[in-house]
Amino acid sequence: MADLDAVALSAGPGSYTGLRIGASAAKGLVAPHGLPLIAYSSLEALAVGARETLGNSTEPYGIWAAMDARRMEVYSALFAATGERWTADAPQLLEEAPILEGFPEGLPIYGVGDGVEKAQVGWPALRRLPLDYAQARHGAPLALRAWEQKDFVDAAAFTPYYLKAFRAGVPRLGLPKL
Repeated sequence: MADLDAVALSAGPGSYTGLRIGASAAKGLVAPHGLPLIAYSSLEALAVGARETLGNSTEPYGIWAAMDARRMEVYSALFAATGERWTADAPQLLEEAPILEGFPEGLPIYGVGDGVEKAQVGWPALRRLPLDYAQARHGAPLALRAWEQKDFVDAAAFTPYYLKAFRAGVPRLGLPKL
């Protein structure tokens, strides 16, 4: 612990349980040691992974990072090839709103994340990249940028970016009926 300067975590969107466990672990590490907490977007980490996959392309392009949110919904955000954020992280019903509302026309769009496959049904021009989930290394440049800018979150008040309210489903564990 003496070697740590801060703790960074992917703050969401993502699975409710995974986000709660990650936030609890990070808070448990920073609180007793007075370390700063850094939180970055899971979708932005996916966009970093997309840029890594595409390499040093000189042509402009867009990145649509999308995580499966069940049914016909995704959590998504649009980014430029430079990493500039074009839209906020948001839940999106694929059947209701156009994905590229306000997006520059004629620009190739690369999709990254496990929500891309189901979007391709209504968006065949989307170029899918073979990266369904961000890895820790994709969050490293985001955490480093936050560290350099002293962009820390209040660990005591931090809650993950769920983006939509939790809705409990019917248990499927074959539990006995009461």
